[in-house]
Amino acid sequence: MAITLDMKFTIQTPINDFKKSSDFYKNLGFKSLTQTLFTDGNAIIELSRDPFVRPSLKCYLNNDLNIINTLKKYTTVLEQENYFLMVMPSGTWIYFDKKNINLPKKETSFSVLGNYAGISIETISITKEKEIFECFGFKQNMGDLSQGWISLINNNGFTISLMSPNACPHLFINPSLTYFNGKEDNPKIIQKIRNLNIKIEQEITHFSKDNTIDNIILRDCGGLDFFIFND
Repeated sequence: MAITLDMKFTIQTPINDFKKSSDFYKNLGFKSLTQTLFTDGNAIIELSRDPFVRPSLKCYLNNDLNIINTLKKYTTVLEQENYFLMVMPSGTWIYFDKKNINLPKKETSFSVLGNYAGISIETISITKEKEIFECFGFKQNMGDLSQGWISLINNNGFTISLMSPNACPHLFINPSLTYFNGKEDNPKIIQKIRNLNIKIEQEITHFSKDNTIDNIILRDCGGLDFFIFND
């Protein structure tokens, strides 16, 4: 049962060179909210200078620690001075920051990447992962276990898709951001990315009948992946 229904999430990525990371997001059309927070209107990326941080989800608790005791029933929760850390069955790290944060309301995505569709996570145990996410306010809104994937959403519109093994024939690092742009628009977006001279981590032809590159994956300086897909 959910303890808190309005938890605020960001997507956290480590940085080695702040300028390179900052330029990556600015070149893609993300807006700077603060020195370390960037948004495409929907997704919010948090750049971390902490050398121990990994690509992860970050949840702000507003000092409501009840959820931590619930999560301890499922897995080990490590407490640090300013945050708690847990690892999902998928290996996805989730940081629980003890303080609160003010985040803008979600709007239509406006970056070069197109239509942000949420976080994707590959897991060998969708059922267990779903159960844990439900503890902090997520509910299933799409998909089916028989199809090999489900989608979850919380009250703030933060969306997570859980994918079963062998469902995605491409590079996959947990967690990844997914953008769905349709078969007509995605090739145009891919060309815009090429014109910006942004490195493409993987060109995908698996889904095309004529071996056309119709989906791509980008990767930021900290190892966070972006799926730019047509459906």
